[in-house]
Amino acid sequence: MNKIVYILLAIVSFCVVSCDKIPENGDLDGNWQLLTIEEHNSGEVVSVKEQKVFWAVQLKLIAYRSADNSYLSRFVYDGDSLFLYNFYRHTRYEDYLLTDSSTTELEKLGIHGISGRFAVESLDKKRMVLNSNDSRLVFRKF
Repeated sequence: MNKIVYILLAIVSFCVVSCDKIPENGDLDGNWQLLTIEEHNSGEVVSVKEQKVFWAVQLKLIAYRSADNSYLSRFVYDGDSLFLYNFYRHTRYEDYLLTDSSTTELEKLGIHGISGRFAVESLDKKRMVLNSNDSRLVFRKF
């Protein structure tokens, strides 16, 4: 009887442990809504909360959603900086790699060009602030 209990306990514990991926990025993992973009050149602070721009972070991939487009990118996060690269425009049938370095397509997401390098100004379970040479982005987690 004890053998059966131990075997069942082992099976249950393996199932519980193997069901989910372990978060690699600490508080960065999860769903973020972009609230404001502060452009350093002009000093202008633009509220984008109503535009519903979202970043979903998991493992080594970020999915970006706005009202009109979806994008994907790879990233490297080391605790105090975030580097975004290999942006793809996500469509229903295919993903297209963005290669034009002068594109303005990602600016509504707070990203200039086809890569982004941000200093992580603050990050906790509810709020994130990213700072680049071009802009400062403020997010809330939901």
